[in-house]
Amino acid sequence: KRIVQIFLSLITLPFAFWGVDSFVRNSGAGADVASVGDTKITVQQYEQALRERQDQMRQSLAAAFKPEMMNTPEVRLSVLNAMIDQRLLLLESDKSRLMTSDNALRDVISTIPSLQENGQFSMQRYEAALRSQGMSQPQFEARLRQDLTLQQLIGAVGDTAFVSDAQAGAMLRMQ
Repeated sequence: KRIVQIFLSLITLPFAFWGVDSFVRNSGAGADVASVGDTKITVQQYEQALRERQDQMRQSLAAAFKPEMMNTPEVRLSVLNAMIDQRLLLLESDKSRLMTSDNALRDVISTIPSLQENGQFSMQRYEAALRSQGMSQPQFEARLRQDLTLQQLIGAVGDTAFVSDAQAGAMLRMQ
């Protein structure tokens, strides 16, 4: 009996130390939720996406919104899948060498109605809007540039799609 106890303690102690070390090392701020190609989706990015989805749901559902709706595995998985899909599309747009120019970005920002005052772009409103969202100007512009690039890719794919009369008829019947 004593030999078995000694043997188990010799096995348990190193496992406990290495297991704790591995846990501490892998549970830090740099832990990744997923990786797509060479890019990683960090816990912080995932939590930010969850907050954004929660804000969207709060706005669309108003009084019917309940915070516990966000705690379901289905919602969490759908947010992660959307992030993965976005990263895959960005990889494809990089392969296709699609990009949004600075002029196109400037044009889009200047035409956003909430950033205009008397029909003209207002830098004060722009800065106030960024502050209210907790974003810097480079962060906002990078996100908008990504969105515009993804729209280019989706538009390019959509423009090349062919739909037969039978498929169009079936879709109309389903709707």
